[in-house]
Amino acid sequence: MNKTTGRIAELARRLRHPWIWMFVITASFQIFRGSQADAIIFWSFTAIAIASQLNLPRRVFTVQPRLTRNRIQLWAILLTALLVGVPRHTGLYGWVMVCLGAVAIALSWQPDSSAKPRGDRRIRRAKIGWMTIGIGLCIWELGANILGQLEGNLTEFPTISVLVDPLLDHPLGKGVFAVAWLLSGFGFMRLWGRGK
Repeated sequence: MNKTTGRIAELARRLRHPWIWMFVITASFQIFRGSQADAIIFWSFTAIAIASQLNLPRRVFTVQPRLTRNRIQLWAILLTALLVGVPRHTGLYGWVMVCLGAVAIALSWQPDSSAKPRGDRRIRRAKIGWMTIGIGLCIWELGANILGQLEGNLTEFPTISVLVDPLLDHPLGKGVFAVAWLLSGFGFMRLWGRGK
């Protein structure tokens, strides 16, 4: 096997990663739904997953940004105010989400090629729990979207967004969701432990 064939085989192996194909399927489904904005979001995630498999973070994010606890708290307050104050489903709100995504990538998408230790029983239970929730939500969304599209009635077969939108249209519901969403995101990125 020559070098070129070996590189092609390695590239093909990397691009078989399940997350890439999950995003491809989801992005394609958004085209079926007729939702251009969601299609752009999921095709962007597809590109990010491919870039990750090609080790681009190693070349792009060579230094991890430094954060202090005070800055983290200030950003949490400012982002909550933005998410509550900017009207949903507007161009400005879309740009806020794009900027949030870019910052999240810069803060958390670091080169990491080290072997991971095996998770203990608690970690394995958490993985199974999150996988079950994720798969269940995907099946719900897929079924509701297909049935809603075929019937031409999105309320008879409601998606999660159809059920949640009335709560998020109220300022209090929007505020509670923004705080919970940001805190969980900061937790997943381990920002609280990173600040000094």
